[in-house]
Amino acid sequence: CYKVVQEYIDAFSDYANFK
Repeated sequence: CYKVVQEYIDAFSDYANFK
């Protein structure tokens, strides 16, 4: 059940990179 967490981490990583 870590698939959702992985996707959330991906999105957060993208946001961090954008910042």
